[in-house]
Amino acid sequence: MHINTTLTHLEIPKNSFTDTGFDVFAKAFAFNKGLKFLDIAKNKDLNDESSLITLAEALIKNRSLQTLDLSSLKIRKPYLKQHFEPALRKNITL
Repeated sequence: MHINTTLTHLEIPKNSFTDTGFDVFAKAFAFNKGLKFLDIAKNKDLNDESSLITLAEALIKNRSLQTLDLSSLKIRKPYLKQHFEPALRKNITL
């Protein structure tokens, strides 16, 4: 995933990601230079206590992503402010 420069659109909603599996994906995503659209909506096992923190950290490094669909994920507002707000301040492409 992190070497990819040609895949630009990835839709993986309603997947059976576990926090451990998604954590690996999110770490690789940090260095991806091609992906512009990522849909991880409706992945019911992802939550804001584990792998989504890794995703927020990856967004600081990933500067190619323009659209991220997180709809129907269990994300609390305090978490958004604490983890995603700093990422979005540094990543101006989203």
